[in-house]
Amino acid sequence: MNAGIRNFLLILAAGLLSGALGCGFGALVATLSPEFAKECFFTEVENIVRYAAAVGMITGLFIGAGAMAFAMFVAAISSRSKSVEGEKENTEQ
Repeated sequence: MNAGIRNFLLILAAGLLSGALGCGFGALVATLSPEFAKECFFTEVENIVRYAAAVGMITGLFIGAGAMAFAMFVAAISSRSKSVEGEKENTEQ
């Protein structure tokens, strides 16, 4: 598999997993403390648990995709620096 496609799929999987975790966490917080969730969102909704789950899913998706993209960026920079160091060692010999 191409490295670009593999990295894209890893970022996608991380975003979806984080979205699912955010959804569950938002629903759990709204179930345990609906007053806290109502104060956090500054809106009146009919079903605060569903609203909190949706907001948690969206924020989890963005945070997970961003974190995975940053991790891929760090890995790419690290890999690039190792290859540059290897090239320097080969030219010095």
